[in-house]
Amino acid sequence: MNKENNKEHFTYTGRVIEIDPVTSTNNVVVLLDEYNKRLKKGQKVKRNPFRERIIMRHDSGRFYQIPESIRHRAIKIWMENNTYINNDDDDNESETPYLYILAILFVLIVSYLIFKKQNVVFL
Repeated sequence: MNKENNKEHFTYTGRVIEIDPVTSTNNVVVLLDEYNKRLKKGQKVKRNPFRERIIMRHDSGRFYQIPESIRHRAIKIWMENNTYINNDDDDNESETPYLYILAILFVLIVSYLIFKKQNVVFL
């Protein structure tokens, strides 16, 4: 499977072409990556593979449309690979509220148990 074809019109023949779903998914991920790189460089791109159908050329020379299920799976893989969250700095900050809340709960429970033994009534 070589390249995406930029022609606008295709005739559907209804023929079944055997494709490897893993290879097709990998090819679409590469296509999505190339599309994203072109956009970052400011280049004009005709087709948006995230929203439009994807036409590829089979090794036999025939063109085929990537099934939507493969396209969606490839988009999901691409998103997972390109979504980077830096957790190094956030770990300490995100644990602080939980520790603070646990400390407050501990103090409240201990205070309740102490005052309960002394029969103190709060109004």
